[in-house]
This record gives sequence, structure tokens and C-alpha cells, in this order.
Amino acid sequence: MLKIENLQFGYSGGLHNPLSIEIRTGRLVLLLGTNGSGKSTLLRTLSGILPPAAGMLKYDQKSIHTMTEKQRAKIMAYVGSKQTSFSGLLVEEVVSLGAWSAGKSIDVDALLSAHDLLKLAKKRISEISDGEAQKVMLARAIAQQTPVLLMDEPTAFLDHPTRKTWWTSMLQLVSDGKTVIMSTHDIAFIPENHPAIVALCIPASRGEVVVLERVDRVGVERFFGL
Repeated sequence: MLKIENLQFGYSGGLHNPLSIEIRTGRLVLLLGTNGSGKSTLLRTLSGILPPAAGMLKYDQKSIHTMTEKQRAKIMAYVGSKQTSFSGLLVEEVVSLGAWSAGKSIDVDALLSAHDLLKLAKKRISEISDGEAQKVMLARAIAQQTPVLLMDEPTAFLDHPTRKTWWTSMLQLVSDGKTVIMSTHDIAFIPENHPAIVALCIPASRGEVVVLERVDRVGVERFFGL
């Protein structure tokens, strides 16, 4: 279980109110908000990339922010909105690095095949589209075999059919017992009233983060003032 305790995130002069929430295993947590509201900052804080201004995040009663990078890599995988530069590497090498970073082994071909990426295995990341690269980064994160997956706007480069498939994949991951935390603007794709989905609505005014335990379009649109 992930436990957020009085966590404050943001930058000097623009901190959100302390956030406390327990996130059970097998949950899909959506970070919603306008551009610049702090979704990416919260994700980077949860991942340990940024230190919290106050409070902490615990996994199984252990603080994420006191762990080493290698220790965190065994617990959570992070997919950023800006793709890390792997331009000189082959797709299969990028995915293999995910397992290596967490000290794990994995059947790379089987994982690539499961994500319809096997045909790209011998291509360099620089030779494929942004949407394909995003799928590779997800496969790399899954290769880490962590209980927690953090993603910053993972559908940003995907076409409409692939976005639908992506959401199905996310629900399968949580069904398999993973905890997924992701920021998104894809309000239309969110399955309504799904028991595994929770939303953290982050206001641009740097106020209190609103927790929606049951996510539906009415509640989301009310938060955005639509």
C-alpha cells in the first residue's frame, strides 16, 4: 500500500495544501488538472525525483524519499512526459534496461510481442514515431516488474484507437495487482464509476487537492467548471 502523509508539493511561493491519502494495491489513480496546475510536479515528487516541501510518501511503511535510487527502482517505475533520450539504442535494448535497472530478468521478445512491438525490436528509438516510442517506454517500465507504475500524460502522442487500447491495458494492469498513478487530459476516455479508479483533482490556484473516490464525467466537469 502507498500512503501519502501531509505531502506538500510545488515550488517556493506556489505550494499546494498538504495531501494525505492511502492508495490500496490494484488502484488506477488519475491526476487531473489544467496545464501548469502541478500534475507533473506531484508525479515527480511521488517518484522521488523531487523532494517534497513537507510530508512524505510511504510504501509498506518505508519512506520513498529516504531510499536509494536502486531501492526505488524495485518498487516503482516512472514514465515521464518528455521521453528520455535513448536515440542510439535499439527498442529491445531500451526495454531490457528496464529489467536491468531493477535487477530483474525478463523475456524481452515476449514482452514486446504482448505490446505489438516485436516488429520494432531491431529499430533504434530515433527511427520510430513518438506514439511507438511511448509504447516502448511503457514496455520498459513494465519490464522493471514493480508494484507501482507512475506515468506523466502517457497518451499524449497516441492516436485515438491506440488510446482506447492503452486504457484497456491500464485496467488490466490494476486487475493484475499493480498500482498505477498517471496524469491525463483524456477525460472522455475515463471509464465512469469504475471501482478501481480514483482521481486527484489538482487546482491551478495551488489550493486543496480534491479526491474523487468515484469518478464520473459530472464530477470531473464540475471540478473544471464546465
